[in-house]
Amino acid sequence: MPYREFHVARRGRAVAVAVASLCVLATLPAASEKSPPFREQTSGEHPSPSPFRLGLHAGMSVPIAQDDASSGFLYGLSARMLLGGRVALSASVEVVRHRDGHVEVAGEEIDLTPPDLRGYSANVDVFLHRSPSLTLYGTAGLGAARLGHVRGDPETNLAGSLGGGALLSLGREPIWLEVSPRLQLVESEGAARKQLGLRVGISYAIE
Repeated sequence: MPYREFHVARRGRAVAVAVASLCVLATLPAASEKSPPFREQTSGEHPSPSPFRLGLHAGMSVPIAQDDASSGFLYGLSARMLLGGRVALSASVEVVRHRDGHVEVAGEEIDLTPPDLRGYSANVDVFLHRSPSLTLYGTAGLGAARLGHVRGDPETNLAGSLGGGALLSLGREPIWLEVSPRLQLVESEGAARKQLGLRVGISYAIE
């Protein structure tokens, strides 16, 4: 092929590619029509756009394999701070009051008084589902528990908790209903005191 015809053909292919590229670009939506990569949070997407919440709760506590305690009640305060994405850090103070336990010795029933328990914990909450009316989360944490005995000095030991929860819309922002079942473990005398607690309370968003 002569040199001149070669360059004409080459330029023709280049022009054809440029025209085709312009046609493809013309069919793409304008930048303003694209959906943003990250949507701003609104109050309808999860319990509150606020990164900080305060809670007040009460409920019941059922001891597991403890002779000196039977089912009782609990109450406490909590705070939650959103760290970003689906993760939050929560802290709580909780008081647990169990009723007396009973054991049978030589055919005679003896009452045993359980220790009073005051717990302090820091938990990591992971949001599993978020919608305008319901949020589900899992939680795990560590802390300390103060056991107040009838006889002897109180002791403070390592404690832990594992569970989950749900935030339910009441239709009145910024207050939401919160329900959270948790397994709680407290180290005591080389063993672990275990109880299953059920918290029911309100969660209030701080703007």
